[in-house]
Amino acid sequence: MAAKSPISLANFFIFNSSYCRYESDEKNKILYYYPTDNDLNTKVRTVGLCEAVIKFTGTFGTSPCEALHTQKTKQVFLEPEPGFWMVMTLNVPFQQKSRDGQVYMEYFTDEIQDHIYQSLLLKSYRMFTLMHGTFGSIVGEKKEDVATLRKKLNEFYENLYINCNNLKK
Repeated sequence: MAAKSPISLANFFIFNSSYCRYESDEKNKILYYYPTDNDLNTKVRTVGLCEAVIKFTGTFGTSPCEALHTQKTKQVFLEPEPGFWMVMTLNVPFQQKSRDGQVYMEYFTDEIQDHIYQSLLLKSYRMFTLMHGTFGSIVGEKKEDVATLRKKLNEFYENLYINCNNLKK
């Protein structure tokens, strides 16, 4: 029997739908995306799917979407400022098992608790704002400084990711 896989980060991104005016410029709504080596098409599709989930769930009530659970992943959503969304997708731990000669995967969805990862998103946002200010204040009222926000988000979250990986060693 194989060992259980750990919880892992599938992706993490920040977007604002208002930065996309036309279908051809959907990449403009993506402010930060990890892993950075994913191709642009994958990034746009992933953000678009989350955007659709957020809009769809918004039709049922006043509270925003907080999480989406599938068998293999859990997505956690946070809207720290109006229009700005932070999304983290986690791979659910699994273990390969066999029964009656058939191999199957058992997923341990209960090991990922939404409120813990929402808290993690909020803390990372607060750390960013402590050093740089709010997303909205960086962009400004005229929304002309989106490139500066992208640069600051990239520097902050890449350094945070590197430091977290160094802690594991």
